[in-house]
Amino acid sequence: MYFFLGGVNEAPQWNYLMVMAIWVALPVILLFFAAQRYFIEGITFTGMKE
Repeated sequence: MYFFLGGVNEAPQWNYLMVMAIWVALPVILLFFAAQRYFIEGITFTGMKE
């Protein structure tokens, strides 16, 4: 992503930078939605007292 910031005399290529940011964040977001059920179960079991 640093490559798309440009050099000393170049303007940042914001469109490419935003696309790369989405590509980097997408696997984390997909993993969260795929495992969301287990996250919620962990939270509910942690809050329960017997």
